[in-house]
Amino acid sequence: MRKQVAVAIGVRRAGGLADLPGAVNGAKEFHEWAGRQHYETHLVTDEGGPVAVQTLKSLIKAIVDAGDVERLLIYFAGHGIQPSVNTTFWLLSRWEEDSDEAVNVNLSFANAKRSGIGQIAVFSDACRSTVKDAAYVGGGSIFPKPPNSVLKLPQWDHFLASRLGEIAQEVPGADTTKAYGIFTRCVMQALSGAAEKAIESRPGQQPPRAVTSSHLATFLEDVVPLESGKTPGAQVQFPEVSSGWRNPKDVYIGFDRDPADIPFPEFKGPLLEFRINRRFKPSAAREAVERAEQNIDAEKNKAEALFAASRGRESFETRQGLTIIGAKPINVVSRNGGQTDLFWENNAPHVRGHGGGPQTVMIELENKNWISACIIPEFVGTVVVVDGVAASVNYLPAGHFPFGREVFDEVAPIVNRWMALMNQGRVGSYAELEQAAEKLRQYKHYNPSLGILAAYAYERAGDIPEIDSIVEYFFGMGQFIPFDIAVLSTKPVARIHGDFIIPWGNGSPARVAGSFPLMTQGWSFLDPEDGLISRELFELRRGLLPSLWTTFRETEGIRVAGLIREGNP
Repeated sequence: MRKQVAVAIGVRRAGGLADLPGAVNGAKEFHEWAGRQHYETHLVTDEGGPVAVQTLKSLIKAIVDAGDVERLLIYFAGHGIQPSVNTTFWLLSRWEEDSDEAVNVNLSFANAKRSGIGQIAVFSDACRSTVKDAAYVGGGSIFPKPPNSVLKLPQWDHFLASRLGEIAQEVPGADTTKAYGIFTRCVMQALSGAAEKAIESRPGQQPPRAVTSSHLATFLEDVVPLESGKTPGAQVQFPEVSSGWRNPKDVYIGFDRDPADIPFPEFKGPLLEFRINRRFKPSAAREAVERAEQNIDAEKNKAEALFAASRGRESFETRQGLTIIGAKPINVVSRNGGQTDLFWENNAPHVRGHGGGPQTVMIELENKNWISACIIPEFVGTVVVVDGVAASVNYLPAGHFPFGREVFDEVAPIVNRWMALMNQGRVGSYAELEQAAEKLRQYKHYNPSLGILAAYAYERAGDIPEIDSIVEYFFGMGQFIPFDIAVLSTKPVARIHGDFIIPWGNGSPARVAGSFPLMTQGWSFLDPEDGLISRELFELRRGLLPSLWTTFRETEGIRVAGLIREGNP
């Protein structure tokens, strides 16, 4: 019988940041719960000494290499940061002394999804605050690099305490052993059977009642904001959850009788009210949650409207180029031998490309930031800059639309909505995204931006085969494959004479557009051991600014532009 394994990590002291005694308490509580459910469980805390990346790497590698693990749970509590959009790091004990002493969550998750383990769930009670000063954090993956071909992709659950740019909160106690994270307390309440909303009735199945993946997700989405709103001095906290475990293997804990009759640990603090009443009544906390949700939606709607109103050129004489909206570019740099020119028309700046291949360009703005984009033959792109960083990049086929412009006008709102949501660290409807992609496939065109958004959405959900299918559609249509999609797929990527390709059987290779990730979060999926980009360029990612699409601050931007000019990214 294959094993079920749990790893609980709690880091109370991360460098000189504030102590989080609740992080260790939460890790111990999760560890004890997993033991009661007969998991092989491992507890790693800083009570006996610093927690190091290598310690976690060695532990996870031994678990993966054993090859007999059917289910793996990872719990982390401690300090987390998000130095750029949709990238996350868990800070370990000595992160201030060594920038690699942090966990690169994106790369770890990507490797985990390709580890061959049947089911994986991650619980993270850590902030995801955007911190510019922490941009130098490098971190590493705690999961080993997977082989090129993975036969089994996991069912994937992740439960993160907060959304992009937000904090996870701890409730202190006079006795540090009573401190707890609001998110962890909600998780443990559900896993202990104390939350009716997290329990699913399963007639005809064993167990007949259970805390399942989907019900746990629904419970956390509803209760974490409310409990944070009820906690004195706390902000409204929204978790990010993704439920991918499938029936019948979606059970975290099952019950043969009413959980109300089963003893469970007594919960102190604000959650005690929920345990007793079983139902929340209208309160100031609910109103606070509703106000916060309205503010978030208003910001999303504002960004979506801006993107929709930002229409660049529909064609260039060379059938490739970019329009920049929302900022004044003062310089454009392309690869040595590539040709681009910057010009103004109708009070808008444009970058025109020449030649038969894609070109990565670095565009210097008046505020001295550098945005990166890719000029793709037969497509025109519109780059929208907000507060000095690239918030939106959208492509349309150049020139005449033999099947009517209305097809792309119909898809554009979906792309704009997804980019507005991703700027907030959220995602929209997968079904809507798939419908838009299918419509474009019918007309033998695939909006590169739509493909990139879809690839990151599938990566987040752990649906790697769908990323591979996007690669195949691009290739089948004779289009260049954006760098981000190529890297996220399981297809091998090679570099020949400075250009990236995907070898394709005995035929011509698939051609890749871009010299590095077009979206900021893509940089966190790069592993220096892959050798896809130079070590110098990899180190320059410390200059990435909090933005959805790749934007560098001045110092690193100048150097990246120099590498592009030299043809050596």
